[in-house]
Order: sequence, then C-alpha cells, then structure tokens
Amino acid sequence: MLLADLDQDTVDFVPNFDNSQKEPSLLPARIPALLLNGSSGIAVGMATNIPPHNLGELVDALSVLIHNPDATLQELLEYMPGPDFPTGGVIMGNIGILEAYRTGRGRVVVRGKTDVEVLDSKTKRTAIIIKEIPFQTNKAALVEKIAELVENKNLEGISDIRDESDRSGMRIVIELKRGADPSIILNNLYRLTALQSSFSCNMVGILNKQPKLMGLKELLQAFLDFRCAVVERRTKFKLSQAQERRHIVEGIIVGLDNMDKVIHIIRNASSNTMASADLRKEYGLSEKQAEALMDISLRKLSILELIEQEAIELKSKFSTPRRSMLEDTDSGQVDEIDVIPNEEILLALSEKGYVKRMKPHTFNLQKRGTIGKSVGKLRVNDTMSDFLVCHAHDHVLYFRGIVYSARAYKVPECSRTAAGTPLVQVPSDELKWVRCCTNDDLVAMASRNGMIRALGRNTRGSVAMRLRGEDKMASIDIIPAAMWKDLERMAEAKQIENLETTTDASQSQGVILMRLEYAGKIQSASLISATETEPDEVEAADELHLDRAAA
Repeated sequence: MLLADLDQDTVDFVPNFDNSQKEPSLLPARIPALLLNGSSGIAVGMATNIPPHNLGELVDALSVLIHNPDATLQELLEYMPGPDFPTGGVIMGNIGILEAYRTGRGRVVVRGKTDVEVLDSKTKRTAIIIKEIPFQTNKAALVEKIAELVENKNLEGISDIRDESDRSGMRIVIELKRGADPSIILNNLYRLTALQSSFSCNMVGILNKQPKLMGLKELLQAFLDFRCAVVERRTKFKLSQAQERRHIVEGIIVGLDNMDKVIHIIRNASSNTMASADLRKEYGLSEKQAEALMDISLRKLSILELIEQEAIELKSKFSTPRRSMLEDTDSGQVDEIDVIPNEEILLALSEKGYVKRMKPHTFNLQKRGTIGKSVGKLRVNDTMSDFLVCHAHDHVLYFRGIVYSARAYKVPECSRTAAGTPLVQVPSDELKWVRCCTNDDLVAMASRNGMIRALGRNTRGSVAMRLRGEDKMASIDIIPAAMWKDLERMAEAKQIENLETTTDASQSQGVILMRLEYAGKIQSASLISATETEPDEVEAADELHLDRAAA
C-alpha cells in the first residue's frame, strides 16, 4: 500500500539527519493515505487535523474522479458521505462535513452509540448501554466524569455505573433509577460529557513543498497528480532497464513513437498472444520486442486506468464496512427543551394575569359531589380565570387581539398555595376561552355553582347552559370524540347513571358535579390523563378533573 515500487525510482531520495544514508522524501502510496488514516499535527504558525475515512468509500470516490475529472462535490459525497472513525459512533448531520469537504475547515459532531435495556420488567428499571464512543475520547475518563456528575448531583436519575467491556467489545452500563426517562438522561450525557464531542477539520497538506488548506476534491486531485508522476517514473525506470538490450530498445522506441496505434491494437486484441502477433505484423518486431513493449504497462491500457486498478486491488483485500453511522439531522446541538421531560402539567391562570405551573399529583382524584382542594391564595380582588392541562413541551397560546406563543415549561413551577408569576395583561371580555376541536368532539362547560354540561360543536349559536340565579359560566374544555365514546360505552356497561352527562339539545341545567363550601365557585375545568394508581372505577383513558377556586 505504501512501499510498493519504492525500488523503481518512483520518488526522490534525500539525505537523512546525519547525511549517513538516503531516505525517501515521501512514499509512493497507491491510495491517499492522508485521507485514509487521517492526520493531526502542529507546526510553527500552522496545524492540520484530517479525519480518517473508509478504505472502500475512498477508492470509490477516487474512481469517480478518474472517470469524470469534472465531478462535483455532491457526486463524490454519494460514494464517500463522510469520515469513518475507527471507534465508530454516530455522526450528527452533514453540514459540518459539507463545509470541511468544500473549504477544508468544518466541525463534525460525533455521538457515542447507545442502547436502552430493560433490567427488570416488573419494576420497569432500565439501563443505558454505551457500545461505542466518539473518536479520541478516553473511556476511563468518560466513566469517571459521569460518576463525578452523579456524585455532585449535576446529573440525576442514575443509580449505578460500571464498565463491562472485554475483548468482544465495549460495554459501559449506566443503571437508571425507577421512573427515570432514558432519553432525558442521554441528552444530559451528550450535553455534559464527552459522549458527544466534535472533530474540528483543518485539512492542511503539503502541495508542491508548500502547506495548503484543501477541500476533498482538491486533495483527491493532488493525489492523482502525484500518482501519475509515480507511474510515469516507474515506467521510465523499466524502460531504462530495457535499454541495456539494444534489440529490445529498438522495439520499444517503435512502440513509443506510435503510442496511440499500439494502444489501439492492444485494446482490440482478444488476448495478449493476439496483441503480440498484431504488433509484430504491424511494425516488423520480433517476439521479444513485442513482449517487452507490452510489459511497459501498455497492456493495462492507460496510466489512470492502472491507478484505478491498483487502488481497487487494495480495496478488495483490505476494505471493511463503515463503522461510524451517519444520522440525518441538522446538528448535534442539545437544546434546553431536550433535557426537559415532556410530562403532563397543570397551568392555573388568574384574571389579573398571574400564572403558575403545578404537577398533576398536586390534586387528588375525587368522586362527583365531593369537595376538592383550593388552588391556593390569590391576590386582592383577583379570581381564577382558567385551569389548563397540557404537556411541558406544548405551545401555550395567549390571545389578546393578537396571539402570543410560549412553551408550557417556561411557566415557573410553583406549589399549590403559591400566587404564581405575573404575565402581561390577559384577554378581557372580548374573548373568554379559545379551544381547538373538530365537528365530532364535545364542548364541556362548567358553571361556578358546580353545574356541568356537554354539547356538540355544531350547537354553537344557541344557549349553552341555563344558569340559576347569579350563577356564571366558569370554564369550557374539549372532550375528544374517541374519549367521549369510550366513556359512554363504559357508563352503559357499568350502568353508572350518576356519571351520565346530558348531551341533548333541550338548553339543560346540567348535573351537580361537586359540592361547594359557602361562597365557593367553580372557576375552571380541564381533562387530565389517568394514572396506574387510580382506583378501578376510573378505568377510562382520561378523567374530567375539576378544582374549585378560593372565593
């Protein structure tokens, strides 16, 4: 691969450090070793950092450039899509690769390859298994860093970490605590440790005895120019040996003087024997002269085809499958949202523009007609406006003439009794509630005196609920069609008459949903997902969860 033909005057020899002997100024490599093995080094005022590549892909890209010198970078990338690191890993996106191959400089983000295994199906305990790590990452240092983060409580959810690597491969086991989300732990590992690292490409090579920053195509073309010079010098060396025999030299001279026609004869010959016979007949050569002429690599058809064939021979002997996987993503950047669990949350909003975020278990499951918990103290003359159930990653839309959007987790989490965080002035009576629904969904409404009713979307424009005395509408929410039908089937099967909600078009007063203390008012109603700990009588996928506001 590197030393072939070194004894045939293919490269220049220069004196060594003490002038006692000569050494090659460079090696007559048959493939671009600078790209194959990569290179890293620094000198005065310059440095180089070239990533390694896959042998088979490199030869394929070289062949493309041989057959089409005008090939674009995109065409080369079809055969060599990016670096291939010996430690494997996952390369995130191709923006950095494109920049490096185009200009010579770029940043490639690499992640370790991981799996998630279930340790105990009963307790649902899982473990993250690290099978490959980024290039030039020290495994022992990585394990030590993870352990340090866990000990300092900068990384939560991990109960144990151990290295089970052996001669069969790498295996770092990170056991997770019960209920921990493996994806959140992984994102934190990418953000805080070398499990995700970057390789900064700075592809500087020596061209014509001068350092030069080069892109992929320029590097490949520089190698082809070098290899052509090597093959030509090898051919001349063989020619010089043949010149010792005059008879053979005369035949070679005839061939070189008629190169195009000689190549045409050899290409069209069905075998070497027929080519030799045709040359003897055409130019009056002897058998030895014809054989000698064919031995000067003419039977290989041309210099570039010879270069390609020699590279393909190495590919067939030593090529291995790609180790580094390529992931189609814009970048490996871990954003804030990536480390926030997408859990179900509760949002409570007041009329004066205060909002707070709470966990679902802040309130307990209760039966219809019972007294619930207060949502906490409110400021003077302030009342609850709305009570929403959503997930942390959801976008919450705030309407007031125009709409504002913010992720739900951006609302600071508070205890049940906290007043919450002030927002800008919310919607007045111009717009009370905004909900998204379809024609098949039901619109659930609740009054402040504890009455509830559900109507189809197509009944808009009519009286939603007849209110008694000074009772007022408190909240609305949407019951998806699929959920409503499931609840209806369960109600019929179990004959739970007191849970049935009137849905006909007679503008009904509703049924009593919960008992209220003196001056208590229902302010908001929302749907919340059921959990495994709920009693058997609440088997539906979702439950209607109501809470009262302080008077």
